[in-house]
Amino acid sequence: MAWATNDSVQVDGLAELEQNLMMLREDVDKRIVRAALRLGGKIFADAMKAGVRRTVGALTHTSSGGARLRHLADDIRVKLTTKSGKLVAEIGAGKETAYIANFLEFGTAPHVITAKRAKDLFIPGRGFIKSVWHKGARQFRFIKPAFDTEWQTVIEKVKAVLAEGIARALQGRKAPSRLR
Repeated sequence: MAWATNDSVQVDGLAELEQNLMMLREDVDKRIVRAALRLGGKIFADAMKAGVRRTVGALTHTSSGGARLRHLADDIRVKLTTKSGKLVAEIGAGKETAYIANFLEFGTAPHVITAKRAKDLFIPGRGFIKSVWHKGARQFRFIKPAFDTEWQTVIEKVKAVLAEGIARALQGRKAPSRLR
C-alpha cells in the first residue's frame, strides 16, 4: 500500500525489497534500481506529455543558422543522475524548453517586455518596438496533475520491477539492464 502527503510518498513493503537488494552484487543492484527508476520516470513523463498542449514550444536555432520550433511535449525526458550518493530520476523539459514549462506550470505576472536590440521585438501591425506591456499568463498545470494521477501506478510498477529483478538476480539469472 502507498499514500502521499504534500511533500512525501510512503510505501509499504519497500523495507523487505531493500533487504533483498542488499544481498546482491553492487552492479546487479544498480541495474535493477536503474530499470525501476527509468520505468517510473517514463510513466510520469508520458503523463506530463499528455497534459501539454501540442502547440506549446520554443523557437530554437539550428547549426545551419535557421530556426525550428521545438515542442515542449517532445522535449520532456527522463534523466538518471546521482545526488548525494543516491540514484535519482529527474523528469522534466530539456534545456531548450524548460523556461516554457515553468511559465505554463506557474503562470506569469503582468510585466514589461523590453527589447535588448532595436530589431528584437516585432509586433504585427505595429512593427519593431522597444517595449510592450504583457498582461501575464494564467497557469496551465501539467506537472503536478501528472504526479497526482500517476504516483500510485508508478509505485506499484516500480515495486514490481524491483521484486522481479531481485528474484531473478537471487536465482542467478541476469537482472534487467534496461526496459524494452
